[in-house]
Amino acid sequence: MKKLTKGDQTKEHLYRCALALFRDKGYDGVTVDAIVQRAHVAKGTFYIYFKSKSDIITELLKSYDSYYLALENQLQPSMGVEEKFDAIITGSCRFTQEEIGRECIQVLYKALLKGNDRLDALDLERALYGIFRALVVEGIAQGHYAKATDPDHFTRLLLRCIRGTYFEWCIQTKGFDLTEETLGLTRAFRKAYWVQPGPKED
Repeated sequence: MKKLTKGDQTKEHLYRCALALFRDKGYDGVTVDAIVQRAHVAKGTFYIYFKSKSDIITELLKSYDSYYLALENQLQPSMGVEEKFDAIITGSCRFTQEEIGRECIQVLYKALLKGNDRLDALDLERALYGIFRALVVEGIAQGHYAKATDPDHFTRLLLRCIRGTYFEWCIQTKGFDLTEETLGLTRAFRKAYWVQPGPKED
């Protein structure tokens, strides 16, 4: 693994401090002054790495890409397509809950709803789209999914299932298990494409 430079470490530290503050106080309740105070750096240092507070959200999107690619590399060749899907989706839910947090996902969705021109609506899924599409193609080649299946259409709908579940998680305050709900919906969706019996559900 490439060693982080001092500058990279400073940027990562600012990013982590900002996310922690967003979770505690909400995006609108956090200023750049508060971020640099928590990070114990000069205000000018912040602007070396980020043009504005909203750039932290852009960085958040990049962190998803990196995480998904790392997760893909952990998949074992012996795993079935459905097992791989479950592993990626479970990892996504855990990363979202434990590393990103509900407040930051709410901030992201708000930015997308406002039409922030720096955030493409599919940026959050850029790496994930490619991973899922490859799994669909693999499933078709193995005869698990129907040959007539359109990989792009399948992938878009699967991602829509995930987006919708994440959105519901954002507006729920109690009793909503993100991993359980996301796995349940995405498994039900994929099952509609099976052409042979799939793996037994737990």
